[in-house]
Amino acid sequence: LLLNREMIQEDKIEYPAGAKPISRTMSKDELVRTLKQLSTSLQEMESDEENVERFTDLALYLSDSLFLRHASKDVRVIVACCIADILRLFAPDKPYKSDVELKEVLIFFMKTLRGISDTSHANYHRYFYLLECLANTKCFELISESSDASTLTGKLFTTLFQTIDPAHTSKVKSNMLEIMCPLLSHSQCLSSDLLDLVCHQILEPSKSQKPAAYALASELLHLCSSNWEPLVLSFFNDVLIKDSDVDKNPKSSLLGRIYELMLELYRTAPSTMLSVLPQLELKLRSQDEKERLDAVSLLGKMFSEQSSQLYLDNNNLWSVYHSRMRDSSPAVRRQFLTHAAEIMNNHQLEVGGDVADSIVKLAQDLDPSVREEAIVAIGDMGALSFTLLNDELLITLQQRIRDTDWNVRQQSANCVGTLYKHMRAQLAEKSDRWGCESRFHKLSWAQDKLLLLYYNKNVEDKDLCERLLWNCLVDVTSEDVTNKFMQLYCSCEEVSVRVVDEILKNLSKLRVKTRELLECFDDDKAKISAYLQTTSCLFADPSKARESIKRFLHLLHEDKQLMKQFKRVLDPNCSRNEAVKSVKSILSSLGTSKSQQSFVESIKAFLEKLTSFVFDMQSVGQTLDLCIDLFRNPSNQEQYFVGRELASTSILSRGSKLILLLSESFSELFCREELFKKLLDLMSVPENSVVLKIVKSLIYLSSSSAIKSVPDHTQSQMAEVCESMIVRSNNPSLTKHSVRLLHTLLDEQQAFRTLSDLFEKLRAGISLDSSNVLGALSALGQIAYFYGHELHANCKSLVSNFVVKTVLMESDEERSSLLQTTSYDCEGMWCQPDDLHLSVKAKIRGMKLIVLWLCGLKDESNPLVGSTLRLLHTLISNEGDLMESGRLSLSEKAHLRLCAAKQMLELATVESYRESITNEQFQVMSVVMLDSCKEVRSGFANKLNKHLMSLKLNLQFLAILTLSAKDTDQHLHERHKKYILHNIELRRRILKTRSADKSVVANNTPDYVICFAIHLLAHHPEFDSIRNVTMLRSIKDCLWYLMETLMIRNESFSYSFFLRIFEYIKIAKDAQSPDDDDANDRLYAVTDLALTLLNSRSPRFEACPTVSTDRNIPIPARLFTRPDENATVNTRVYIPKQLMEPSKVLDSGKSAANAIKSRHRPAKASGNVKPRNGEIIEKSHSKDVSGDKENIRSDRKVNARGRPKVIVALKSPKVSSLGQKQKSPVPQRKIPRRAAASAANQALKSTELLESQSIDEDTHNSSALSTEGEYDSQKSPSLKRARPVAIQKPRTSKSEESDDEVVLTPRSKRRVPTPDSGDTVVVTPRSKRKPTKSPTPEPKPTKRKSLNITDSLPRTSTARKPKSSSSAIGVNQPRISAIFSRISPSGKISTIECSPSHRKDSSVDSSIDDESSIQTSSPRSSRTSRASFRSPSLKSSARSPKIRMSGSSVAKEAVPSMKPISAQGQNASAKLKLKARLQMAASSRAVETSRKSIPSNRQGDPEENHIQNVTPRKSKRTPVSSPKMPSSPSVVSEKTTPRRKKSIEDSTKGTRVTPKRLATKTVSSYKV
Repeated sequence: LLLNREMIQEDKIEYPAGAKPISRTMSKDELVRTLKQLSTSLQEMESDEENVERFTDLALYLSDSLFLRHASKDVRVIVACCIADILRLFAPDKPYKSDVELKEVLIFFMKTLRGISDTSHANYHRYFYLLECLANTKCFELISESSDASTLTGKLFTTLFQTIDPAHTSKVKSNMLEIMCPLLSHSQCLSSDLLDLVCHQILEPSKSQKPAAYALASELLHLCSSNWEPLVLSFFNDVLIKDSDVDKNPKSSLLGRIYELMLELYRTAPSTMLSVLPQLELKLRSQDEKERLDAVSLLGKMFSEQSSQLYLDNNNLWSVYHSRMRDSSPAVRRQFLTHAAEIMNNHQLEVGGDVADSIVKLAQDLDPSVREEAIVAIGDMGALSFTLLNDELLITLQQRIRDTDWNVRQQSANCVGTLYKHMRAQLAEKSDRWGCESRFHKLSWAQDKLLLLYYNKNVEDKDLCERLLWNCLVDVTSEDVTNKFMQLYCSCEEVSVRVVDEILKNLSKLRVKTRELLECFDDDKAKISAYLQTTSCLFADPSKARESIKRFLHLLHEDKQLMKQFKRVLDPNCSRNEAVKSVKSILSSLGTSKSQQSFVESIKAFLEKLTSFVFDMQSVGQTLDLCIDLFRNPSNQEQYFVGRELASTSILSRGSKLILLLSESFSELFCREELFKKLLDLMSVPENSVVLKIVKSLIYLSSSSAIKSVPDHTQSQMAEVCESMIVRSNNPSLTKHSVRLLHTLLDEQQAFRTLSDLFEKLRAGISLDSSNVLGALSALGQIAYFYGHELHANCKSLVSNFVVKTVLMESDEERSSLLQTTSYDCEGMWCQPDDLHLSVKAKIRGMKLIVLWLCGLKDESNPLVGSTLRLLHTLISNEGDLMESGRLSLSEKAHLRLCAAKQMLELATVESYRESITNEQFQVMSVVMLDSCKEVRSGFANKLNKHLMSLKLNLQFLAILTLSAKDTDQHLHERHKKYILHNIELRRRILKTRSADKSVVANNTPDYVICFAIHLLAHHPEFDSIRNVTMLRSIKDCLWYLMETLMIRNESFSYSFFLRIFEYIKIAKDAQSPDDDDANDRLYAVTDLALTLLNSRSPRFEACPTVSTDRNIPIPARLFTRPDENATVNTRVYIPKQLMEPSKVLDSGKSAANAIKSRHRPAKASGNVKPRNGEIIEKSHSKDVSGDKENIRSDRKVNARGRPKVIVALKSPKVSSLGQKQKSPVPQRKIPRRAAASAANQALKSTELLESQSIDEDTHNSSALSTEGEYDSQKSPSLKRARPVAIQKPRTSKSEESDDEVVLTPRSKRRVPTPDSGDTVVVTPRSKRKPTKSPTPEPKPTKRKSLNITDSLPRTSTARKPKSSSSAIGVNQPRISAIFSRISPSGKISTIECSPSHRKDSSVDSSIDDESSIQTSSPRSSRTSRASFRSPSLKSSARSPKIRMSGSSVAKEAVPSMKPISAQGQNASAKLKLKARLQMAASSRAVETSRKSIPSNRQGDPEENHIQNVTPRKSKRTPVSSPKMPSSPSVVSEKTTPRRKKSIEDSTKGTRVTPKRLATKTVSSYKV
């Protein structure tokens, strides 16, 4: 190239006409002028010019580096234009013969084209001309002829993408496309790098930063999609199918963004992806969750495109994508729902049904996040278009409002609220009203479902309900807030209206409390603390709210301006718009920094609860105007039921209820005269229900400060209206409240004068034939309540002469002549009150009149109180027919019974009258809870609960609710139990806040209700005998109906408290009939039922005395007599055994009857040991359940083979009544450490279980005691509390008796006292002794299978674990029979010691049963545990052996089952097993030599034996020597192998093992 350029001579170069020659020596300006002339001349030449070859030298000369690399941009751009024109003239030929020349020129063009990016440049038109010329001549197609075409193509595309600008015209973009598109038709120009370059322009961030380049690349991909398709397919094949990574394609930078790239390619050039998208099925079915997630996200965006036809082009791909709704991953299922709304909106007709069904199913997904995402999808669909929501989706949305997950409930409620608000706004616009109403009708349930969230227990739901009420259902930001609230209040269901009422009442209470706090802000700190405590409970996070409000109050104290704004919010005269502005001002003053964000949010929620967004003085007047308008124009009621069916109640009635609510909660808003005039206008409404609510509203307003703004003449008008209603109206409620209004509205003297005149007027004209008899009776009763003392004579005359004689005792002939003003439809058990006969209504009003008069008098000496109670008692006893005429229907008698019971409750609310109610009258009144009519039971319970919750009745009346336990109506059963729970919780809260007041504690301690319940149930009308098992079962259910709340749901439950109460009742007598033995027996039987429930179902126990000697237990004296000072403990059981339950206090093998008896046995003296470390270990022979040790419970259970087994479990530690452990002064010897270790090592060598032997069936039957109330322990369910330990009982003989504790010692050194002297003899091994004949014949031996330890262990027992040499016995050696001596993993020695104590006439056999006390001691505690095991077949008076386990915890190590020593038999297996039995305690020669025998203490009880224990040195645990192993009835079978018995005697005197003959002689030396 250089050679060709040097050969060109400047003077021989031919130029076009009009152009001057160009010299290398020209200056810049001269060169620019010359080049411009040349460019102009070349531009004027046509492309078909002849003899263009003459410009070849000119082309070569202009491509000289002097011009291509000139410093001036102007020179370079003009040169580029000239060369481009020459190429245009040469087309289709080229003036450059060499590729190097052509490449250099093309690169020069690319560099020059960069100047086109600046549209404000002076030579921009030349850059544009250059681009246009190159595009027209297609000069860049020459790149395809170059050897490095792909490189040049990449540089060209890079230049064009960098130079294009949004300011360019469309011609620039089209010229660039004309340059680029032809190159893509040449395969040598295409490469993966070029694909990367183009694809990067359509991906982020280039897509957002260079929108012109993105548009150019998108257009390029779309126009040349066929050219790109092979390259795109090859790329995605490598990525999707071959799973290529960076190593396989290291130059590609798109590997991490393939799904984003696929989406953009699908949007710009869908045809390029037709062959690629089917490969996504592999990703959708991949095992990798991330791949499935990315594929679902990609396809969701593709299917949701408005112009997408993918579901038609590839239906199989849609099916696979749709199947991902059932993916195992919740993240994939959530991703599927992300684009469901857009798919429904853009392709509803094609795939809308499938998507809707999927959303419905996923809204019921097990994962809460999936359900929440499904609700979000439904909300997005409703926001796009309400028509997308079909009935199934709306039903799903309605159901998810009641979801168990809070986030799902919140999302569902917000979605419904937003839809409701949106549809309400469309309906208000009145455009397409018919369509809006039909769509709004689908959401008619929304307001009720949202308001019902308020009934949920958590505070979050209540806050959510309040926000939705103000922001969505009412929309406080709109102008017609009052009208919207009125429409909402009138169209809601009754249950929703109660929610709105409660919200407004709580708002009013909080505003009142806050105003009261601000008045004493600087003085009363206790009130501030109480306010913070009360207010913080209204928030989801009480602690955070408390701190925020406290901080806000501190700011109010410091900032006077802030205090002013806050008081403005609480001012009743402030309008709601001004209040909203004040709230915004307060929040803005708190700051907007991130550190203050949490505080500001809390205060915002606090202010929202304080601000009245709807009601102010103006809105109250608007509400009254709406009600008056409804009264005058009833046709306007339809606007309040848009989208809903008309309610059964009138809108005016609901509006009057709203007025009543406002007058009760916001009485300060009625401080204007015109508002009272509007209320007077509403009193002329013909509907009595409306007038009644208006009268009640005036009563509230008259008792508030609002009445001060009413002038006297307006008050006089109100009084006149009330007087006319009292005289003329026959509505009892209306006349009663009219009297109350007069009493409140007028001053004291004027009220007495007016009401006394009305009393005389009504009394003079009253008769059963008068049209207003009911209203008159009601008004007279109310006047008598207010002025009973002043009008005493008149009231007494009215009651005795008219009410009692004429109304209540009217005869049948008189009834036939009475007027019947209403339809008589009283068939059946119940009817509506309006359907009753007039005479029945008069009876009801007459009873209320008498009770009202007495309640107003409050004179306990009045003889009418007793006569009234007797009258009501007789009416209830006669089932509602006082005179027993037989003319009353069932429904009429039901109403009369209910009224009589309610009036007795009303009298009981007066404390002076409560004592006048006798026990018989109280019991008859209680029987109403057992009435055959459900409505009677429900009405009486509601009235009873009302007075109990207001604390007008004491705990005796709470006991009445226990009779609902057998209610056949499940709804009433559950509701009345809630009444019990709420009353008990109320009284517990009172005790916490007023615990210092003794009178409050005595009257409100809910646990004392059990006394009243026991007495009431003992006098149940159907409870005639303690042998009536059916009735006892029913009473037991009634007791548990109450005791479940007292025991299970009581954090401060006290077992000893109830136990003392029951013990006291059993030594007291029934005060109602103290000399009636049957009545006392029934009382004791109910007490035994309560005690059974206490012992079997109590959640926890604590120490209490064995026998309660306290005679000052505060049980009601009117129900129970005070027991004598010399009264003995009542140990008799008054209930049959089938009503017993297994006790948790004692072992389950002991019946509840025995458990009751065992509490009253005298406790024996106990011995104890004092180890080296100072711990006290106590042991006792007493079977008392309330010791100072850890109780061990034994429960019987039947294993898989049908055999019973014993489960031993630890109980919680107990302390004495003084709170300290009892100590015994008896010291104990210590066992040397080496000797103890040697004994333990010998015990670990034994590997066989001892064989058990059954108790002889005859002996078993003869020793069985059939006692009334005894419980069969083998039928009782086992109650597991800890890991079980199986303990078996050896068979013993009646001929063997012993007073001393049996302890095993090594065979080689055992010594036993001889029968005749105190000397001891060494017992030789059994193998060297001669067998002795047994005095009794030996039964034939039979085989017996050994009991497997796993039969009595749970599946989690350590016996299931593999063997380990370092494990404790019961873990690594499940078949070791040496349970009496073992070593723990830490090296501590544990032994078990059995100590049988016997009665005077009992044998060794009969005394060793399965009632064993097990005592444990651990290194960290000196507490001991014991539990008793008793066989139901043995006498309850037999003493049981004591077993003490030390060195390891029974709860931590499972002990394998043990078999007893065979007493008879001569085979070799018995000898081997006896040998193993003796080796278990053995090799304790060192133990015997280091231990001195301490004789038993005989000074105490002759039946008591103090066990001598030994303690190893430097050991925190106290091992005890091992006695004879007790066996359990669980290992007894009908056929067992009889073996020769051995007697094992106390090691303190020396131990020997002898045949039965020797054992008999040994026993004779003891004082039994």
